[in-house]
Amino acid sequence: MSNRIYFQGTDGKIYNLSAKKYKHILDRNITIQLRKGKISGYYITK
Repeated sequence: MSNRIYFQGTDGKIYNLSAKKYKHILDRNITIQLRKGKISGYYITK
């Protein structure tokens, strides 16, 4: 069972992240490092 994190970025896109990889950022306001740079936004529960 793969748990996913849905993340609404400030760029307006929704990112689908692996919860295993991002367990430490299960926070209301998070910043993630993407290939194109850092994106801040908020965690969406689905």
